[in-house]
Amino acid sequence: SLILVIFYSNISFLHIKFTYVLD
Repeated sequence: SLILVIFYSNISFLHIKFTYVLD
């Protein structure tokens, strides 16, 4: 369960970073 949370938060972080770089 905790691993899943870390996994999703990691994906969200990468998505935010990616969007920031594109913007």
